[in-house]
Amino acid sequence: MNDLLILTRVVHFASVLLLTGIFTFFVFVAEPVLVQTPARVQADAAAFRGRLMTLVWSSLAIAAVSGLLWLILAAGNMSGWPLTEVLSQAGILSTVLTRTQFGHDWLLRVVVAAPLVGLAWLKGTFARGRSTIFLDRSILLLSAVVLAAVAGAGHASATAGWAGDANVVSDAIHLLAAGAWLGALVPLALFFREARRGRDAYWIEAARTATVRFSTLGLFSVGTLLATGVVNAWFLVGSIPALVDTEYGRLLSIKVGLFAVMVFVAAINRFRLTPRLSSASRSVDIDRATLGKLQRNAVIEIGFGVAILIIVGILGVTPPGTHNHH
Repeated sequence: MNDLLILTRVVHFASVLLLTGIFTFFVFVAEPVLVQTPARVQADAAAFRGRLMTLVWSSLAIAAVSGLLWLILAAGNMSGWPLTEVLSQAGILSTVLTRTQFGHDWLLRVVVAAPLVGLAWLKGTFARGRSTIFLDRSILLLSAVVLAAVAGAGHASATAGWAGDANVVSDAIHLLAAGAWLGALVPLALFFREARRGRDAYWIEAARTATVRFSTLGLFSVGTLLATGVVNAWFLVGSIPALVDTEYGRLLSIKVGLFAVMVFVAAINRFRLTPRLSSASRSVDIDRATLGKLQRNAVIEIGFGVAILIIVGILGVTPPGTHNHH
């Protein structure tokens, strides 16, 4: 059951991170760039928004299914009953929902997700392809609450007292920063593809501006991830030797290594490739080649991010280093 639980956690994290990332991208990167698109490219901009909304609905559907499966698996683990009994005995699920921290956080995510779905429907139905910054900000806020509430389902919530509260808050901020960076990498890669295929020179300048804005967002997110990561490690690992001597610590060390590679690739995008888009001697072919490299690097970052999510899924079922290291 552990393997299925790990997979379920990974899929749920990925879907909620992507949902938050898409609307982070809408609010802080895409709309500030696309809101002033000239009339000749507005159809392309509308099509791009539509593709992102398709991703939104996919993320919501996957989050719903994986969230329900996570609840069932967690109920099985807590009760010790097989899944068939969990599904046939309604009292097991109701007990988990009403009497455990995991259940309370699960219900919170469901309650917040309901108006989120409604706002996303409004955006897709009445503002199809147009800039909807108020709706985008509202959905971003709600998706951020859903993402932050996932912190209550991890090891952080198992610690009692002020230390547990501080750990949960730090973990929630860590998740939000991950959503703002890792989750937004997918729409960024799609934006690069749109710009590379665009026939209008406007897309080159739009891509350059979007990359600079995303880099600023990424810099803030990376700093937040580092700070909260140190806090979480202090609570859950406890010491430098535990990073080597415990399975939890070793997994966390691998996660940090993958994170460092992601930061390195992001730095190449910002400081080496982006300036080429603003070169005075640029040509369309050179610009499109540069956009292709930016898109490739964003996909590479996404790949490392998925690997990190898999490790996070495993960490969730692995006893923290502070529990095993003496």
